[in-house]
Amino acid sequence: MRKLFIPAITAIALSSFTMTSCGGSGDTSAADSLIAKLNEVKFNEVKVDSLYSMSLPDYLTEGSDLNDEASLQYQNIYKEVYVIVIDEPKQDFIDVFKEIGEYDEAKSPIDNYAESQMKSIEETMEKVSKKTEFSKKKINGNEARVADVAGTQAGIDGEMGFKAAFVEGKETLYMIMTWTFESSKDKYEADMTKMIESFKEQ
Repeated sequence: MRKLFIPAITAIALSSFTMTSCGGSGDTSAADSLIAKLNEVKFNEVKVDSLYSMSLPDYLTEGSDLNDEASLQYQNIYKEVYVIVIDEPKQDFIDVFKEIGEYDEAKSPIDNYAESQMKSIEETMEKVSKKTEFSKKKINGNEARVADVAGTQAGIDGEMGFKAAFVEGKETLYMIMTWTFESSKDKYEADMTKMIESFKEQ
């Protein structure tokens, strides 16, 4: 059986809370505030070469096997929270998709990229149960498209919930993909959104 480990500072805080709460309910809000502060997620900036930076929750650690093409990949296998970034030269994408007849000249590069990448994400799923329309926004000055999709994948019990952002840089296109189990997404969605919105091309 896995033992429950409580960090010393948390144990002291909880002990203090137990002692003071016995004397009345006046200290409850102060104790709740202290516990919330101890549980507050800290974000650390991660820079990838001289290309871009992102702020990631301190509970994520660097991974190596989430995606072979990712220039950034972090994970927490206990919380089941993951994030990757894939980048590729904008002109290369345009040239290749024009060559194979998949590029829509009536749409912008970022719309072409977002639609093609989202299609690839959906193709990894056995069944797509939920999908939002793309929201158009600016992320630190760059055009971006953001959408959510959920579904089942082979070999995984339970639905996975993805939040994906597609960002157009000066010469580079980026896909930021964060995911967890759909049943846990409400718990981590604020962190997922914060990661995406922290993205900044250098």
